Amino acid sequence: MDADIEEIITEKPYPKVDASKLSMTIIKLSLSAIFHRRPTIKKLEHKIADYDLVIICLPVWANNMAPPLNTFIANWEFEHKNAVIVITTDPKRASEHALYDVKHKMDARGATVIHEDSVAVLGVPDEEIANQARAIALNLKPLVDIGKPIAASK
Repeated sequence: MDADIEEIITEKPYPKVDASKLSMTIIKLSLSAIFHRRPTIKKLEHKIADYDLVIICLPVWANNMAPPLNTFIANWEFEHKNAVIVITTDPKRASEHALYDVKHKMDARGATVIHEDSVAVLGVPDEEIANQARAIALNLKPLVDIGKPIAASK
């Protein structure tokens, strides 16, 4: 798939954490997701207005979308844009809440969500993650005819 890729980066970097250990950092990050915080993000290189299809790939934090995506979605109009949402998940936990939240917020900003998918990542071997990503890319290939996509991730 030929797409421009845009990484959503916060102005103030998040601290590195060891996900295997419960720590105050993990608790703070989880609460920021639960309370739908909107951290300041760096300016994007690309203009959403130049694209017909926006593919958003995001992690799930505490069964919610990662806070930088709250900022991204709130700061852009997606009127007349088609959107694809791909979330990364813990295979042991359902992430329907996060998917619903992203879809609802994108709809409210004018996007038409035409496809949604998830990739299990926590505790999953890299080869299996790559296989899941390939399968999603193959499913998305027919959608690329809609227009030139931009992929946003955090």
